[in-house]
Amino acid sequence: MRVYLNNIGVIRDSEIEINEITLITGYNDSGKTTAGKTINAIFSAVEDIFLNALADKIAYINIVLHRRIRNIIPVGANELNLSNRISQRINEWLNIGFAATDEEIKDLCNKAKSIIEDISQASDEQIDGLFKEPNRSMLGGRVKIYRDNGELLKTIALIETMEQLITDDPQAMKYADRKIIKYLQSDFFDQITPVRYKDRVGEILVKENDANVFNIRIRKNEIEGTEHLYNYIANSEIEKVIMIDDSDVLDEIYAHVNKQTSYGMYHDQLELSDYYQTISVRNRKEKLSNYMFPHNYLYQEIENEERAQLIFEKIDEAFNDEVIISGNKMVCAGSKLDVRNLAAGSKLFAIIRQLLLKGQLDNKTLLIMDEPDDHLHPEWQVLLAEVLALLNKELGVKILLTTHSTNLVYGFEVIQKREKKQSVKLYDTIKLEDEYSVMYKDVSDDYSEVYSKLGAPFINLRREESLYDN
Repeated sequence: MRVYLNNIGVIRDSEIEINEITLITGYNDSGKTTAGKTINAIFSAVEDIFLNALADKIAYINIVLHRRIRNIIPVGANELNLSNRISQRINEWLNIGFAATDEEIKDLCNKAKSIIEDISQASDEQIDGLFKEPNRSMLGGRVKIYRDNGELLKTIALIETMEQLITDDPQAMKYADRKIIKYLQSDFFDQITPVRYKDRVGEILVKENDANVFNIRIRKNEIEGTEHLYNYIANSEIEKVIMIDDSDVLDEIYAHVNKQTSYGMYHDQLELSDYYQTISVRNRKEKLSNYMFPHNYLYQEIENEERAQLIFEKIDEAFNDEVIISGNKMVCAGSKLDVRNLAAGSKLFAIIRQLLLKGQLDNKTLLIMDEPDDHLHPEWQVLLAEVLALLNKELGVKILLTTHSTNLVYGFEVIQKREKKQSVKLYDTIKLEDEYSVMYKDVSDDYSEVYSKLGAPFINLRREESLYDN
């Protein structure tokens, strides 16, 4: 896979190849992370796209119907809350799960319209009889029902509009465009294109086997144009992107386990006519937690452990336990140690081990790691290179990694020479003349320039030290 970036963050006119193992080095604040963030955002947006589009449609209907039902039959604060009981009735048939089809959702709209029309035609006594309250005698007499038929007509018209939205965009193209830009806006904090050159058009081009998978143009942090071939994406060499940019994420990850996805806006802020405002976006912590603690069967875990035995043995040199949920916290299964008490380096290996155990790392996975060497002793930096190389060799996991570590880069160079067939691509960040833009330079054929930059501070200190020795 080849990724071309132009005017994305500080990156200008650059292409990188992601095949087996790809490393990006460079000075601080030189755009090393930009490629990983961009790829993670795009592929996260289209992962299980049809399933997620359907889930967002269901969530949209749920919010709209419950908001509108309260407007049809408002009830006094001290009286029986009939609208809540109607909402409960709607919930009973709205809970159709993620396996529903567009036709079933359309039928859902028709049922909603039917319920609302029945309510509009019934007398107060009939409605009161449909929703009996066991303790209504405590309310001091007959419950009064107020109905606003103007709101009723608006609701029925809205449901008809919802039907059009549900059947619209069958290939999820509009949905994908909106979701891609929301993920990019989230990951880049609304600064996708260069801050200093706001009028420049950002370009993202992703190719596999010379075919375009994505061709996205961005102006002022909004999509200006896209080309995406979803039939091709369904057969793409990458189906899952996992990004690890902070090992301390393990401290907070419990809060995201089994967390329900947020659908964009609170009920009292929702613009009912704009379905695309409700599209869900998962942050990286939430996404990583779902990968680490999926609803897998034990037999799947056993199969994964047997299939990846060599990799587990290598990881065990740093961390040889399993992370489990115990009560309201995560602990190491063997030692019972709270994971928050693990050293940062151990947490990194714990995350990789957990993903491996749960079957999340395979030949359709791209694992992105941003400066994982930050908390690692030089010995463990080399160990990490060995683990990642094994993930690629044994399971076909594709690796994209940014680093400042000479040990990590050198480790991969030695592994490449040892394995011979294993491909490692190395890129360095080069500042352009305007001093605010950066390019990725392919230095895979000669690592010396990278070693010179990474080793320069040590060499300079040795030279200064020699002055004092005299």
